[in-house]
Amino acid sequence: MLCPRALKEWAVIVDALGAGDQMILLRKGGIADVGGEFHLEADAFCLWPTYLHQDNDLLRPAEAVRLRASLAAQPSPEEVDITVYAEAAHIHVVPSRSALDRLAEEHIWSHAYLDQRWRYRPELPLYLLVVRAHRLTHALRLTELPAYRGCRS
Repeated sequence: MLCPRALKEWAVIVDALGAGDQMILLRKGGIADVGGEFHLEADAFCLWPTYLHQDNDLLRPAEAVRLRASLAAQPSPEEVDITVYAEAAHIHVVPSRSALDRLAEEHIWSHAYLDQRWRYRPELPLYLLVVRAHRLTHALRLTELPAYRGCRS
């Protein structure tokens, strides 16, 4: 499978999406987004697992085991294993912090994480992506080039 586009996400969340335990992603306007508004370059993309910023406190307590497994499976810093392909089904602006609480069954994040995402750059909307995720039959091992590093998808 060729994956010309990828969206970066915590490895633990990539695993949850691939397992069917999560069906949403949250985004604010990013570094490269025009006017700070989040947009996707493509409706279908691979998920690029990242290991920075993952934290037990930002996940539900029951997800500590999944986080440890994710960290243990991390390839060398020069490599990335792509295991999940996704399609964006819908993109919504989250209208309120309480709206996130109504989605509790659709993700593995903690309340602390949801609070953090809601408060980050409050002048920008928070976007919710509903995704259809598919675990690949065989992982794609890619070389992580210096241009791919950092907090940009």
